[in-house]
Amino acid sequence: VEGAGVRQALPAGVAEVLGAGGGADAPGEWVEHDTLRVDGAPVEWWVDADDVPHATHLAGLACALAQVTGRWADRWALEAVLVDPSRAGEAGLDLALG
Repeated sequence: VEGAGVRQALPAGVAEVLGAGGGADAPGEWVEHDTLRVDGAPVEWWVDADDVPHATHLAGLACALAQVTGRWADRWALEAVLVDPSRAGEAGLDLALG
């Protein structure tokens, strides 16, 4: 991963959504970047060798979290909660019910 970033705590509601339906535990933090490059190529998100998500925006963070937790199909629900944390209960219930 190339480019300076700022470590951030995961937004409220993300752990609740990821707790619904199993999967790996969510990491406690992520790295926010203005510009993110991996091996010289620009990317919007990445998960590094230590399973730390890196992203340039919330949609990218949702993808990185889905990847690192093995919940790729849930990336849209994660993005909805990242954009509007008040939707955590709704999204968690939807995922728990399948």
